[in-house]
Amino acid sequence: MKNLLYILALAFIMVSCGEHEDVIFDPTSGQTAIGFADSGLDLSVPVEGVTVTVGVISTTISDQARTFNVAADMENSSEGLEPADSSLGTITIAANSYEGT
Repeated sequence: MKNLLYILALAFIMVSCGEHEDVIFDPTSGQTAIGFADSGLDLSVPVEGVTVTVGVISTTISDQARTFNVAADMENSSEGLEPADSSLGTITIAANSYEGT
């Protein structure tokens, strides 16, 4: 009976040790994430507003130019922004590039 239990345990271990493939990120068809190129930016915003160009980096590349809308997360903001203030502009990334503005 002990031998049978050992054989079953060994068979279970052998079956559960299947090969797995490592996840390889595909920069062409993978998920796109966008982040700012710099970790901080100091600027003063006058009452009439300001236009600032900020560098961004994407995790994917495309053979076509891409545009993304940028908006503030009003639900998680502690700054008391009005909904009209949530739109911050757009991000444009040129074709065949990881970098944009």
